[in-house]
Amino acid sequence: RDLHRLIRRQRQMCIRDRETYSDADSSKNPAGRGFGGFATDPETSFWDANARVNYELSPNQKIVFSFYMGDDKLDNSRDVTLVSQEFLAGDPNASSTEGRINNRIDWGNTGLSASWQENWSNNFFSTITLAYSRFFRDFDRNSIFFTEDESDPLDFPRFSLTGGSAEHNRLEDYTVRFHNYLGLSPQHVLEFGAEATRNQTRYNFAFRDEIALLDKSIRGWSYGVYVQDTWNPTPRLSLVPGARLNYFEETQKFYPDPRISASFNVTNQVRLKAAGGKYHEFTRRLLREDPLQGDQSFWLLSDGDTIPVGSSIQATAGGSYETPGLLVDVEGFWKDLKGLSEFGAMRWRRGQPPEDIDLNDRFFTGTGKSRGVEILFQKKTGMNTGWVTYTLAETEYSFPDISSTPFPASHDSLHEFKLVDSHRWNNFTFSGNWVYGCLLYTSDAADELDGVDLGGRRII
Repeated sequence: RDLHRLIRRQRQMCIRDRETYSDADSSKNPAGRGFGGFATDPETSFWDANARVNYELSPNQKIVFSFYMGDDKLDNSRDVTLVSQEFLAGDPNASSTEGRINNRIDWGNTGLSASWQENWSNNFFSTITLAYSRFFRDFDRNSIFFTEDESDPLDFPRFSLTGGSAEHNRLEDYTVRFHNYLGLSPQHVLEFGAEATRNQTRYNFAFRDEIALLDKSIRGWSYGVYVQDTWNPTPRLSLVPGARLNYFEETQKFYPDPRISASFNVTNQVRLKAAGGKYHEFTRRLLREDPLQGDQSFWLLSDGDTIPVGSSIQATAGGSYETPGLLVDVEGFWKDLKGLSEFGAMRWRRGQPPEDIDLNDRFFTGTGKSRGVEILFQKKTGMNTGWVTYTLAETEYSFPDISSTPFPASHDSLHEFKLVDSHRWNNFTFSGNWVYGCLLYTSDAADELDGVDLGGRRII
C-alpha cells in the first residue's frame, strides 16, 4: 500500500506500508540410520511501515519528520520421532522417542527523527536532528522428548528429556546532531558539526533449563566532533580530507579518526578513486558461537574490558568507466580489524558443575583482516535495466583463546555473484534478482566442537 498526498504548497506527506506472509508446505524428513524423522512447516511473516512529512516554515526554513517500524517473525517448530536401530530391525522390546522442538525468532526495528533545516545564505546552511531508534530480537528454542516402551501395552513413558536455549536482545539509540555546510569558494566546501549519542543495550541468554545464565546491561554516552573539506585543486582532481574526534563515557578516553579520499577524472568517462581512514565502533555486534544450530549475533555497548572498543584501518582503491547507458566499476578493499568480540556460550566441559559456570568469562577478544575486490556492471537505459556484481573476498579472524591458528569468519564467502534485472512493459515493471555465494568456512566437527558441551549428544 502506498499513499502520497500533497497538502497545500508548504506541506508534503508520504506514507508506505508493506506486509508479507508465508506458510511453506510441510516437508517430511524420513528416518535415517539410528535416527528418525520430523515434519517441518515453517511460518514466516514480515511487515514494515514508514512515513515522512516535510513542512516549509519559510523559503529558508524546513522541518522534516520521519518514522519507520518493521517486524519479522519466523516459526520453525516441528514434531520429531527418534527410533533406535533395534526398533528398525523389528525388535518388539525396542523403544521409540516422540518429541517436539519449538523454534521461534522475532526481531524488528523502530526509528523516528525530526530535523530542522535553515539556509542562512546561498553558501551556508545548518541542520539540527533529533533521532531515536530501537532494535529487538527474541529467540526461543526448546525441546521435550518422551521415550516409550513398545512392549508395554499402556505405552507408559520411561523418561523425558528437555532442553533448549533462549536469548533476548535490546538496543536503544538517542542522538542529537548539529551539521553545517559552508561553501568557502568554488574550490573548497567545508562540512563540520557535533553530535551526542546515548545508547542503552541489554542481552539475556539462558541455556539448558537455566543451567547457564547471562544478563548483561550496558549504557553510556558518546560524543563526537567532525570536519571535512571537499577541495578541488584542479577541475579533474578532488581531495576530501577529514577528521573526527570521539569521546566515550564508558572508557573515559578520546578516539581520533583521520580520513581522506581522492578521485581523478582521467577523461569524461574514466575516473580513478582511492580512500582510507581509521574508524572506531562503540556499539558492538557480537557473534554468539553455536556449532549445533548455527552462529547467532547480538548487540552490546562496549565496556572497555570484556567487550573492547572496536577499531579498524580501512583502504579502498579502484576505478570506473561510465557513459549515459553503462557503468563499469572495479574496487579493491583492505581492512585491519582490532577489538573483535565473540561470545562462546557453550564452551565448557561436559560434567562441569553448574555453579562453576560463569558466562561472563566466555567473552573472547581477537583481531581480523579482510580483503577483496568487487566488480560491477550496470545497464542504465533501455527496456531492460539492471546490474551484475562479482565479489572475491576473504575475512580471517584470530582469537588466541579459541584457536591457535587463524580461521575464516562464519559469514565469509569467497565468491559471490549478484544479478538484478528490471523489464518495463507498458505501465508495468517486472524485476527479479539472483544471488549465488560460495562459502569458504569448513572444519572438522570434532575440532569445531572441542571444549563445547553438547548436553550428552554426540556427532556421528
